[in-house]
Amino acid sequence: MPKLYLDFEVQSEVNVEDVGIDNYAKHPSTRVSLMGSALEDEEVLITENIVGTGVNPLCPPLWCYDLRNPDLTIVCWNSTFERYILKYVLEIDLPAERFEDPMVQAKHLSMPGKLETVCEILELEEGKIDGKKLIKRFCEPAHKGGEETLFGISKPRFNDRDSHPQEWEDFKAYCKRDVEVLRKISKLFSGHPLPEVVRRGWLLDQKINDHGMPVDLQLVHKLDEIAERRKKETTDQIIKISGIENPNSNPQMLEWLRTQGYAYNSLGKPFVNMALEDIELSREAAEVLELRKESAKTSDSKFQALKLAVSSDGFVRDQFSYLGAGRTGRWAGRTVQLQNLPRPTQELDKNLDKAIEMVMAGDYEGLKKWNIMDVVASCIRPCLKAPEGYKFVLCDLAAIEHRVVGWVSGCQSILDVHRQGKDPYVDFAALLYKIPYEQMIVIVNGVHKCRPEYKDMRQNAKPPVLGCGFGLSGGELYINKDGDELRGGLWGYAKHVCNVDMPKDLAHKAVGLYQGKYPEVVDFWYDIEDAAIDCVRSRRTITLKKVVLDCHGKTFRIKLPSGRFLHYIRPQIKTVEKFGKMRDVLTFEGIGANHHWCRQETYGGKLTENVVQAIARDILLEGMFNSDAAGQRICGLFHDELAVLAPASDTKALEILRSSMVKSPAWAKDLPLGAEGFETIRYRKG
Repeated sequence: MPKLYLDFEVQSEVNVEDVGIDNYAKHPSTRVSLMGSALEDEEVLITENIVGTGVNPLCPPLWCYDLRNPDLTIVCWNSTFERYILKYVLEIDLPAERFEDPMVQAKHLSMPGKLETVCEILELEEGKIDGKKLIKRFCEPAHKGGEETLFGISKPRFNDRDSHPQEWEDFKAYCKRDVEVLRKISKLFSGHPLPEVVRRGWLLDQKINDHGMPVDLQLVHKLDEIAERRKKETTDQIIKISGIENPNSNPQMLEWLRTQGYAYNSLGKPFVNMALEDIELSREAAEVLELRKESAKTSDSKFQALKLAVSSDGFVRDQFSYLGAGRTGRWAGRTVQLQNLPRPTQELDKNLDKAIEMVMAGDYEGLKKWNIMDVVASCIRPCLKAPEGYKFVLCDLAAIEHRVVGWVSGCQSILDVHRQGKDPYVDFAALLYKIPYEQMIVIVNGVHKCRPEYKDMRQNAKPPVLGCGFGLSGGELYINKDGDELRGGLWGYAKHVCNVDMPKDLAHKAVGLYQGKYPEVVDFWYDIEDAAIDCVRSRRTITLKKVVLDCHGKTFRIKLPSGRFLHYIRPQIKTVEKFGKMRDVLTFEGIGANHHWCRQETYGGKLTENVVQAIARDILLEGMFNSDAAGQRICGLFHDELAVLAPASDTKALEILRSSMVKSPAWAKDLPLGAEGFETIRYRKG
């Protein structure tokens, strides 16, 4: 198929990052300033000030004929933007199937989604033009309007070729450069074609993002008002206690806290929690820190993002970023960050309907029987509400990473836990506390439930089951770059990831028991590390149980059972001293913890984690394919959970979704899957 390379430069009174692509494209002020296009290897054409085809539908402009050709593939970077602009600004509605998106290919190769960054990684000279100033000059209003003039209220004004003729020519050159770079990267990526499953996944992702997630804006506004009122109260209280001029200033707060026995250089959550347990901290400082914690339980930005991003039909769109996690390919969030919504407190979870009723009634005083900010944070998830006549159907893959780590390492004892329908956390708790499994559970309708008296033990067993599969140590205190002490290993993972205050000695005991019970998992860490180093050195292909390792060009790859690849760019082997011994370490270039492109090390436990999380993600995608094929409307995906919007009268929706998610794919027939779900009007966790 012939390819048309396409790039728009668009002006609007609104910011696409604030309001989302749907609202941006639909805004009456949004128009195309420049269109850069090139058919195959032809010269890039720049078309200025394009108007929609609806101006004269019987005689559309010449530039749109190629776009309507069904045999033409349209290549764009972040094609959702161009597709929405075509649909709502230029009135050309094209399906996602017509597009090819090199940004998706970049993400599949574990590169970032920014064109400029990819140019730097690929060392393309063409990518060095900085267009930020030009975009600000011509795409944002030069004068925002709203002022009273002799002729009424002034309207926003944009710079153009008449006001800035030389800069306009630079702007055209920038647009032309973008198309040339787009074409060059697209051709470079042709040597790394997308596996069919990745392309299918992206098309389904586009469908889900186009549908959007329904939002109760009334509840959003009410919660925002309550949060603002309580935040003002807490700010006034902090000022009264501490005398600090600006309680939001971390330097001012730290300066005062240090006079009150605060021993840390950071106000991060782990340090504040540790300080509140310190007997040296003054009563006033403890009260201030508790007030700060309460105020920080929800962020104004979450409500502002929702209010700006919700479309006129009550849906928020384009919130899920395909291949958002650089190493595993999991989805990430955009704008509102729907995948990062706070859990309700245990007490409010039981009283959520009543709390929402009181919020809607504006009963601020009545809400004080709970912590006000707990109410606000607990009610954020329920802001996602099915429209009248519909319901959410929610289903979550049960202990999917535990299942996958057993499957990929060939650990039958892990798989047997799930084949027998056991609770994996109670199963490990039985080992940890030397109590018979049968004594700790009761079977209800065939489901193994933990008895109430053993729930704390089950809670302590969760962190090792979830984290020990990836090589965690027991954990010790360590000093971070700010000079503060933090928990490491499973001890820290339990506290900071699972919110379980696991005793240190129990964490060390759990690691030893896990590794003794599941030796195949431990062997897999060492085997995959040795295989990776051997593969990079010898450039030979190595099959290791369920995965295949190879070197393709300048990339070390791990082929997953689904046919998808994990990529590690420009791999190198270096010899370093660790634990008193010299050993080989695999390094590669990728997105680091600081979100910057850098060289980093990896090891067997981390490679195992990458593989397991990637396979778990592919299992979820297979469930999505099944659900979509059954005619269900997927509206959200939250880590290992799917949300479907179904008619309220649909009595089969939950079973269809559950069966879609537990159907083992052809490439993992022997992997036992489980899923649990329920139906609700407002989004919540089961």
